[in-house]
Amino acid sequence: MTTTHVDAKKPRSLCFEDAPTTVMAWACGSCATVYPMRSYPNAYEIARTCCNPVCTKCDGETAQGNALCAACRKNAEATKEAVRFERARKIPLDDYQGDYLNFEDATFDVDALDDAQSDRVKRNEEPMTYAWACAPEEASFDVVSSVADMLEEEHPQGSDADVDYNLLDAAQILVDKAIDKVVSHRSRSDIAVLLPPFEAGAPSAGHDAAGGSGT
Repeated sequence: MTTTHVDAKKPRSLCFEDAPTTVMAWACGSCATVYPMRSYPNAYEIARTCCNPVCTKCDGETAQGNALCAACRKNAEATKEAVRFERARKIPLDDYQGDYLNFEDATFDVDALDDAQSDRVKRNEEPMTYAWACAPEEASFDVVSSVADMLEEEHPQGSDADVDYNLLDAAQILVDKAIDKVVSHRSRSDIAVLLPPFEAGAPSAGHDAAGGSGT
């Protein structure tokens, strides 16, 4: 394995000699601790902040693995959220036919909207003025692809020749049946649901009060 070293304080990229352009890991420029890409998706930032945890935007202190400090990260997320909201289609809550909403990575039932708002107020946070629509997503698991990835990462080349794919097809049927009823609700970035003003103790703003079906 070879290394590329540009600056003593910058992370060093590590590559195999037969693939010099493919980075396999990053090493801290100070202590040389190695962080493989396979184990650390953000290996570069972890290596960069290993011995020098500095925010790339304000030069303030940050946690290892984070390019930005907490304040800069919060500002960046707010800016991203504002752009996302600006581009989204807006619909009032009364016209929303879904069962779930999402806000700040928290998903909740529409009929539990008042509880979600109350919880925010208790945490001294502003009530939500909008939330993101959610779409149902059935669980899935590809047995063949998962086995292929495992063989590629952990076993010699050509190991797939010894795999019984008929058994894998049978296993896929069993897996599909086992997770058939598992459904999650994923946030949609293209639809923002506008919420009515929240007043503690007021009638619920969910589907039950609005008369919507929720489906």
